[in-house]
Amino acid sequence: MKKIDVSLNGEFAVVLFEFLAEFLEGRREIIGMLPSEKIVLCEIEAQLEKKLIEPFQDDYESIVNIARAKIEKDISSSE
Repeated sequence: MKKIDVSLNGEFAVVLFEFLAEFLEGRREIIGMLPSEKIVLCEIEAQLEKKLIEPFQDDYESIVNIARAKIEKDISSSE
């Protein structure tokens, strides 16, 4: 298969990275996941980790919370 690129804004990337990190560390659960799906999620998390600087900042938890709130606000205001 050919390679594809996916583009995310910063908030989406941080929230997705945190979700994947929590899942891969066992703090989140996805029921019925196939091994191949877990491998794909591991690869996405690794690629995000290479691109993001936020996870290595002292205020990372605050950055994630702000990003989550912004996404939720943007979604609720568009409904």
